[in-house]
Amino acid sequence: VRLAELALWDGNYALALLNYQVLVDGDIMQRSYWKGYLSAAVGMSNLSREQKATVLAIENEAGRQKYSDAAFKALLASVMQNMGEKEKAMTLLTEALKLDPTRRSSRMQLADLLSDMGDFEEADRHYQMLLD
Repeated sequence: VRLAELALWDGNYALALLNYQVLVDGDIMQRSYWKGYLSAAVGMSNLSREQKATVLAIENEAGRQKYSDAAFKALLASVMQNMGEKEKAMTLLTEALKLDPTRRSSRMQLADLLSDMGDFEEADRHYQMLLD
């Protein structure tokens, strides 16, 4: 765990992801590995098929466990968005905001995502909420 954390703190996302991959593969149900794995994944420009599968497995396990942590959902949304899973990212950001409506970074990310997807009216509503 320490090697993965040190690599992440050092900004070596590839090495951190490699180390977290071993940990997550050993015990996907261990929540303490999820944020580290996702933090490393969000720092990567491209994920391998195995890494994408792990992200989806983490999403599935978090849903199965009914894990309700706004920061986790926002981080997972960022990784999903990077993977091109915009609908999943939008759902996760909406869930994050239901858990914590004061998360300005999540609201901005959701507004940007909605704008990218062409839903300008809904995006504008979220941008307005940020200005209020």
